[in-house]
Formats: sequence, structure tokens, C-alpha cells
Amino acid sequence: MEENKEKIRKLLKETGKEGRDIICSAVLALGDSKSMIPVDMRGEVIKRLIELSKNSDSNIRYYATSVIGRMRGIVPKTMGGEVIKQLFESSDDDAYAVRGAAVLSLGSLAYLVPKPMKENLIEKKRRLPVH
Repeated sequence: MEENKEKIRKLLKETGKEGRDIICSAVLALGDSKSMIPVDMRGEVIKRLIELSKNSDSNIRYYATSVIGRMRGIVPKTMGGEVIKQLFESSDDDAYAVRGAAVLSLGSLAYLVPKPMKENLIEKKRRLPVH
């Protein structure tokens, strides 16, 4: 357990470094390490991913938004509303890839969407162009 905590701490630290490639790699590694994230660190990981989904770099926003969707089943219930709110905001991002990742992540985390927001989610999905 302590070994997992140390790995996750290291990855979280990497997300704070300079350089898009380092940050994106750490974000992807967090997604790949989902099953290893200790329960008491899940909120910290989700919070960091939400922060990164607001980054000025669209590549970082894309990876963070995508990985949030991969966190199905480990998002603390107390953070569900915050996660869904950020994904809704990301679904209006200037970058098409971020918008697409947000909608896919919303689909993956649909169980967290409060009932009043579900209609907005369906409408956003309908408006996305098909390529």
C-alpha cells in the first residue's frame, strides 16, 4: 500500500513540472494506475486532474479530461458534482479534442450526473458534429 502511495505521489509531483510532455505522460500514467490509487488519495488525484483540465495548453487539457473519464468507480461521491461541472465546462472548450474528450468522459461518468443536468448532457452530445 505504501509503495502505491509513493508511486501516485511521484506522478502527482510530475504533473506540476514544466513541459507539456512530462505533464501529459504523468497524467496518462495516473490513468493507467487507477487501480493502484489508494482510497485516501483518490480525491487528491481527481482534484489535480480537474486543475489540469483547466490548463492553458490544450494538449494537457485533453489528456486530463480524458483521464478523468477513466476514473469511473473511484471518484469520491463528494466530488461527483465538481467533476461533472468541470466536464460540462470542458465540453465548451475551444479545442475540438478537449470537447470530444469531455463528452466521452461525461458518458463514462454518467452515474455521477445529477438528474437535472442529464438533459443538458444529451443535448450537448447531439450538437457534436460526427466525423
